[in-house]
Amino acid sequence: MDKNILINLSKEYIDWYINQLSISERKEFANQILRDINLQEANDKLFEIGRNNTCCPYCNSNKIVKCGKQNNNQRFHCNECHKKFCMTTRTPIAYSNKSVDLWYKYIDLMCKKLSLREIAKELGINKNTAFLWRHKILSAFAKLNMNKISGIVEADETYFRESQKGSRNLTRKAHKSGKSRLNKFQIMSLYGYTEEEYKAQQHKRGLSKDLICVLTATNKTSKVWGKPVGYGKVQPNWVEKNLQPMIENNSILVTDGERSYNHIKNVKHKKFTTGLSKSKTYNLGRIDNIHTSLKSLINDNFRGVATKYLENYVNYLNVMKQGANAFDTLLGCNNYITRKSLRYKVAF
Repeated sequence: MDKNILINLSKEYIDWYINQLSISERKEFANQILRDINLQEANDKLFEIGRNNTCCPYCNSNKIVKCGKQNNNQRFHCNECHKKFCMTTRTPIAYSNKSVDLWYKYIDLMCKKLSLREIAKELGINKNTAFLWRHKILSAFAKLNMNKISGIVEADETYFRESQKGSRNLTRKAHKSGKSRLNKFQIMSLYGYTEEEYKAQQHKRGLSKDLICVLTATNKTSKVWGKPVGYGKVQPNWVEKNLQPMIENNSILVTDGERSYNHIKNVKHKKFTTGLSKSKTYNLGRIDNIHTSLKSLINDNFRGVATKYLENYVNYLNVMKQGANAFDTLLGCNNYITRKSLRYKVAF
């Protein structure tokens, strides 16, 4: 029986009918109801954005009129450039063959930090599609996250091991992950290492040039910025090139006393070289929490990500912070992202 017919029937008959269904039929019926709820929520979001959006995405003119619907999606006509568009035009979800409600549900699951396999299984989409959507969304948030940070700015660096995950052309021999019952001579024989190569592929303890330095900064409004800048200990030229342009003049910069941050100009510098700050105004609590969240996200939730995608996963924190508003922000991004534009390379 169709669910629309059930609406006009009595509650007793509906209960009797549902009890006649098998477990698989009940699951399918419940999933259909949930899909309709998600679709309605997504359409409500589009309607709200459409009502507030009075500009053409092509020429920014406000001389637009409604011109019918296509697939239950309101379309508009611009009287200036004479182009037609809808609310998803020139957004990251433009030209998608999937419905808007599926994107809405995807972002909701993404904010809950589900893995690609879990999301693909939940939504019934291919894992490659889930991967492409994730990086479309993260790239969109990266473009929206270019505003400078002002006020009391906490800055620090964190480190990750280099990962060439997914690369077809490794610049080194593959690392042996996990524990093994084999001794080092058996491993060398099995993987074809020389003794020098075996020593080189072992993770070095402490800070070394095998680690990727990621500069990060945040302020009281919880705006998060981060970027991988090079291998090994943070250098003054990395700070000048990457962090200086992101901080407003006359801001207050709070650091742990690392000398490289002394090269940032036009700011008032607060340093904490020893111990923890007891000041309620100036401390490194927010930036430390961001580092903890970032490491947990990359090392625990996703079991490591490729170095070339590392900058995107700093923006993942911004997506999670927005939660339900992430869908609105995505539709507000006037920038169509193609598969070709997602071909990342390590920037240093």
